[in-house]
Amino acid sequence: MHIVSFDDWFKREANNENICFLCGNQLDDKNKSDEHIFPKWILKEFNLWNVPLTLLNKSRFNYRSAIVPCCKKCNNTSLSDIEKEIKSGIDGGFDYFVDRVSRESIYKWCQLIFYKILYKENFLKENIKLKESKKIISEEQFANLKLNHLFLRSIDKDVEFVDFLPGSIFICKVKTSDLDKSLNFDYMDAVPEQCLAIRINDIGIIAILADAGLQELVKTEDYSKYTSHILAPIQFKNLFANCVYQQMLFRDPFKYKIEFKSSDKLSIERVPKDNFEGNVYEQGNSTDHSQLLASIFNCDPNQFYMGEGLTGSFFFDDNGAWKDRAFEDDGTIKNSVEYRI
Repeated sequence: MHIVSFDDWFKREANNENICFLCGNQLDDKNKSDEHIFPKWILKEFNLWNVPLTLLNKSRFNYRSAIVPCCKKCNNTSLSDIEKEIKSGIDGGFDYFVDRVSRESIYKWCQLIFYKILYKENFLKENIKLKESKKIISEEQFANLKLNHLFLRSIDKDVEFVDFLPGSIFICKVKTSDLDKSLNFDYMDAVPEQCLAIRINDIGIIAILADAGLQELVKTEDYSKYTSHILAPIQFKNLFANCVYQQMLFRDPFKYKIEFKSSDKLSIERVPKDNFEGNVYEQGNSTDHSQLLASIFNCDPNQFYMGEGLTGSFFFDDNGAWKDRAFEDDGTIKNSVEYRI
């Protein structure tokens, strides 16, 4: 077995608009194209062209301007193929999507969106008015995304994940608006934890991109008390917050071993880290969980903190029974308590 480094296999350069974000090949007038961070079919269906997208530094620009440099080959082949698969699944509705779209394809698509957003931000200044301003994403932060990029190359290369998926995927059925179709799309992410959520029509996707599938393994049964219901947007957001908090507690027990098969084929195996001790997930607490919920819902943490071991939520009513909320319900957490482990 020949173990190779990441840099032996792919090319990445921070702040270089003259290479393809995916394959790293040089771009010129003949082979250059623009790849939208969110595909055009989403922008068109939900009328997002002029809707502002908020960046890490809280600056904003329109979805229509959210593009990254890409070569025509990647754009018209591998990227087009995965977009067609995802679009076909979403057009078919929740049941069709769950039955017909593979979890690996869903993971790749989510990783693709997450990576493109951060790739875009490594070209942008924190303060566009200051010539000496730093980039929103530093070169060090960009370098830390090389594992994301390696996983992303499974879109255009033959990459085998040996008996694992790099991330966890949770799919929920969500409520939709009949009055305003543009409200049936939403995107959220938590960059340090590498988590994202996409709500699109009646399909809600939550992806944890770098946990080797462990949250899905550990929490699927627990989360079924939420995912077995049709979630209002505020409940879907609450579930995303819970997934992010779980990932904040994560201690990665794995490292990755790469076997080079050919110039276009490799396999990736997860193996235990040397001398890893303790639990994969640290013990959480209500204070930290409430603070995270408050940051996501933009409110006072005291609205969620119910005492040690107790955290408010938008899932249940005053008696602890499931709360069936309307699409437009902004929620109430008074006396809505659940035990957190």
